[in-house]
Amino acid sequence: MNGLVDVVLLCGGKGTRFHEVTKDAIPKSLYKLDDLELIRFTLDVLDFSAINSLVFAIDHHADAIRDWVAEQKIPCPVHFSEQTEPGVLGAVKAALKLVTQESFIVCNTDETRDGMVMGDLLAQHASAPQKGATMTTTRSDRLYQHRVITTDEDGTILATELKGERFKTRETEVGQINVGFIVFRRDAVDLFDTEYGHDWSSMINPLVDKGLMRAAHNPDIRYFNVGTAQELAQALSYLATQVETITPETPPQTPQPASH
Repeated sequence: MNGLVDVVLLCGGKGTRFHEVTKDAIPKSLYKLDDLELIRFTLDVLDFSAINSLVFAIDHHADAIRDWVAEQKIPCPVHFSEQTEPGVLGAVKAALKLVTQESFIVCNTDETRDGMVMGDLLAQHASAPQKGATMTTTRSDRLYQHRVITTDEDGTILATELKGERFKTRETEVGQINVGFIVFRRDAVDLFDTEYGHDWSSMINPLVDKGLMRAAHNPDIRYFNVGTAQELAQALSYLATQVETITPETPPQTPQPASH
């Protein structure tokens, strides 16, 4: 892979399952965790030295996202796209009109990914030019909340399973999952297929079926999708443990007189 990448940030969904928290007063991406908007957790993962531009894919609460972005100091060109077709696929199709690079990243903005390094994803994508896309993955329990990934020994993704009901009785089982951060080659777009629906599956599954998607696996990423009140509580619980592990500096000690 040569040159920079464009990044498409998905922030136009209605977040219906999260309305019990936001009351639909704000877009889910702007809900605050520990005084930081959810979208900030995604922006903080980005390596701007490798980015050509950001495309904010907006729809529901579009003006709120525009206003928030305008207040940020983002060190690269910024664009906005508004979708005319439904779902994640519709958002990406609209954003592609503003994508100029040979590879582009698509990522959610309602998640936290502690420990993720964007450069690792790009390096692994560049190492397999025959693949159409590379997905960042990690390991997690509560597999019924995630897209579970099966790979071969070389990291090629063989199958995915989205929020399998069977995992609800196996809550502590750990497996490989997608963390909502994928880099695509531009020519992979031709394989996107509404036969798989209009969400992420329409972009992921056609490539998986053809053996054209690989995993950039990092088991050290701590990932939380914040789509429901329950998932919000899980993310907040993890963030609280991170604060608790920070040890304050030991104050300087007053010298004591020597004993004789």
